Amino acid sequence: MAARLIGAPLLAVVCLAATAAGQGEPPRLPRLVFDIDGGVVPTKPRELPGATRLVIDATDPGEVAARVAATAGWPVWLTLAGTDTASIDPATWPDRVRAIVAAVPTIAAVELQADGLDPRRTAFLIKVAAAQIRARSATVPIVLGGGAAAGDRRDAVVTADVAPSIDGYVIAPGADPLPAAAWVADHDPGASLVTLDAVVPDAGAARTFLADAVEGLGLPVTTRGYRLSATAVRDVLPVAARLRDVHAGDVVAVTVAEGALSVHADGAEVTAARRWRVLYNLDTLGTLLVIDGDATREDRLDVSLVVPSAGAVVVRDPLTGRDRPALRMRRDAAAQRTEATVVLPGPGPWLVDFNRGAEAGFIQREDVTAETALSAEEILARHQARQAAERERSPRYVMNGRIQQYFRPSVTDPGFDVITENRFFVDRVEGTEWEERDFSVNGAHFGEPRPPFPLLQAEKVLTPPLAIELDARYRYRLQGTGTVNGRNAWIIAFEPQVRTESLYRGTVWIDRETFARLRQHAAQTGLSAPVISNDETQDFSPVRTAAGEEVWLPSRIYNQQLFLIAGRNLLVERRITFTDYEVAPGDFAGQRQEARGGEKTMYRDTNVGVRYFIKEGDQRVVSDIATTRAKALALGVTIDPGFEFPLPIGGINYLNFKFMGRSDTQVAVLFAGVLAAGNIQRPKAIAGRIDASVDFFAIAPPSTDRVFGPGGEREEQSLLTWPMSTGLNLGWQASTYQRVSGQYLCRFDGYVRDSTTSAGYVTPTSTVTNGFGLLYEYRRGGYALTANGTWSGRMSWRPWGEPDALVQTPASYVKYQGSATKVFYLGPFSKVIVNGAWFGGDRLDRFSQYQFGLFDDTKIHGVPSAGVRYGELAMARAQYSFNLLDQYRTDLFVDQAWGRVRAHGVPGLVDVPWEPLTGVGVAFNLRIPGRVAFLRGEVGHSFLPGRYDGLGSTTVQIMLLKPLN
Repeated sequence: MAARLIGAPLLAVVCLAATAAGQGEPPRLPRLVFDIDGGVVPTKPRELPGATRLVIDATDPGEVAARVAATAGWPVWLTLAGTDTASIDPATWPDRVRAIVAAVPTIAAVELQADGLDPRRTAFLIKVAAAQIRARSATVPIVLGGGAAAGDRRDAVVTADVAPSIDGYVIAPGADPLPAAAWVADHDPGASLVTLDAVVPDAGAARTFLADAVEGLGLPVTTRGYRLSATAVRDVLPVAARLRDVHAGDVVAVTVAEGALSVHADGAEVTAARRWRVLYNLDTLGTLLVIDGDATREDRLDVSLVVPSAGAVVVRDPLTGRDRPALRMRRDAAAQRTEATVVLPGPGPWLVDFNRGAEAGFIQREDVTAETALSAEEILARHQARQAAERERSPRYVMNGRIQQYFRPSVTDPGFDVITENRFFVDRVEGTEWEERDFSVNGAHFGEPRPPFPLLQAEKVLTPPLAIELDARYRYRLQGTGTVNGRNAWIIAFEPQVRTESLYRGTVWIDRETFARLRQHAAQTGLSAPVISNDETQDFSPVRTAAGEEVWLPSRIYNQQLFLIAGRNLLVERRITFTDYEVAPGDFAGQRQEARGGEKTMYRDTNVGVRYFIKEGDQRVVSDIATTRAKALALGVTIDPGFEFPLPIGGINYLNFKFMGRSDTQVAVLFAGVLAAGNIQRPKAIAGRIDASVDFFAIAPPSTDRVFGPGGEREEQSLLTWPMSTGLNLGWQASTYQRVSGQYLCRFDGYVRDSTTSAGYVTPTSTVTNGFGLLYEYRRGGYALTANGTWSGRMSWRPWGEPDALVQTPASYVKYQGSATKVFYLGPFSKVIVNGAWFGGDRLDRFSQYQFGLFDDTKIHGVPSAGVRYGELAMARAQYSFNLLDQYRTDLFVDQAWGRVRAHGVPGLVDVPWEPLTGVGVAFNLRIPGRVAFLRGEVGHSFLPGRYDGLGSTTVQIMLLKPLN
């Protein structure tokens, strides 16, 4: 650093200092390092800004503690030598560095002598070591030495993510520091240069040291290291101590303006003939003139210098400590010039101090220091060090965790709530496992054995973001600042750099004061079926250890996963809340063993995902088979006015995500005696991005297609219908939350007379209908938005109706719909679901209009599945669920719809203005005592327009569900 010395105060130098401080000063390096060969290290002079060097072979550290004891209490410049990256095991490297650093009570700096031909591996080991070192203390400087600090290899190793971990670079003694300083300014601003291993011989050790130390003042080298014997060090230390104020300060060389300095001897100008420099101490704002004396005699000089502030003028003699005041001195305050006559005793170099006795600096540098602007890499480096420290403070911990899982198979289904209470045991070395202490489904609590539950999960990501990695798998970007729970945070965005493995994309909030992680949101990429999206937000909170230290551990997790099941997206929302932390409890092993010895269900987190931790005899072992299928027995009855008799249901619900042993084939089947529905699907079947599935549906009993006009029911036009269908779905997951599907539906509708149908009534043609549709879905954070449009064409279609009034309705028609749903979770078993929907179409006739079937998105509680029909529908539906007596989930439903018919020239239709339909319902869920099964019942009642009197307005469904192994 250099500035021009002028008559006014050194404002330029002060401003430069303030600017440098505003960029963030690195941890402070010692100015002097002594590498003492043999012997006993002498007592360190008081306030000497120096350290003694201790070289440790990183591959074979030996007895570090014994060698530290020989340093006699000096701050230690710790050199980790022999770090040939090819000979270091990355798995043991963090523990090795941590153990060596922990053995040194007072560390002045750590030098990593990194070598190796693979710059990528070298950079990785440097970052790992830096995180472990900074975990001990954020103020310990880290210096890069060895081959990695030299020449072209330095360019390859010190990338943008490595530079924040390094505070200094070693250059060879005697080398020109200016090229290295230019490189540092370009690649790692704020870092320092270091020279080590300058040899000080025993003969003339004090003068040799003095000459080199003074020569180095003002140069862009922060630390100077000397190799000397135990004898020489005793001569050198007193000299170093007398220069402690100079070495402790930030000294820069300044360029003197013409006429600002003159030196005369015996009346003759000698400035040009002498070696001289003017130095300025940015800490004390003192001015020093460094000048050589005559090698053969005592020298008397008249010195004149423009100095912004001055005290007494003194010639400092670091060799003897006998400073010589000026023989005479005169100060011209107006011109800011000091004139003095001084005596130089010999060859020098000599320090002429122009500020002896003057007050220290007239301005405090921190007053003009701006807030440090950190890069994403610097923030991450400090966060990684924080994580390493927290790992040491909390090697293992125990906490309670409530896991709440919610999913709804369809928009009209009340859904399932699966709540578990767990005890987690986290060992940062051995892994995480937990005991499930309570399991409940829809409010019904189950003991052991409890209902089986498939372990469907996203592929395990082995490389999380923010971790130090050998291969750079993530790209980071600083988005700005924000707040989380009242704390100021840096906001860092991250995304994968590689596409060949499952990673994360998201954002992390890092505390601006402590660099702890406050929140992290991540969406997983490269997923494999049946999981098609995995989105998770984690909140972290401070927890105190027994020693009172603060660690930040997960407090809440919100996870949203989309599963591709039966060709449709199933949204599963998972909320986890952690409480009652015990950090590093003394009985951790005992608590964990007690859980392992019990009969409760346990889980273990492995490298391939969560697995059941099952008992085999007296031991627990990881089940290497992920649960990918489920079966349930369904027995019940449905009472619906749309059917002539109660509809019995008895059969099996079967789901297999690895059908016939193929991980890419899934089957879902519901066979309930009188009806069958199913789907076979292959995720990523086309080009690795498009999933394909086939649907099928059939029902044995006919439904009654009844007609109601303005005057009521027209029984002579009633028909019986049998629907069967199959279809093909092609889906593309456009983003984490959005999906687009193309649909083909082949439907057969059979039409026959009912017992009340008039003798001459002409039935429609039983026909096959081909339909082509497009579906859009968006699901995130409890919201679900869908939009669907379908064109359908009947293959054969004849006129139908009364013989004297046959109608020919269009063979093709269009239907479209939109729906918006939001779920509000009020508690583990308490939630509110609201839904709004619109259904419309074009050229819809009696048989293509919207009705309110059991499996339709238009379902309204209490409205029969046949007979009530409209060409347009607007709906608002709400559900409130709560847990009664902590045992029985109860669901309350309120549905409001408005329907109308617009003929638009379609034969056989008449316009019907908007009509209100209201439905209410109640459902209950309870466990069958002594059985791994539960009973679900639902009753609905509707309030229909007067023309539907006699149709019926109450529906009932009773269902027994028993999971099967």
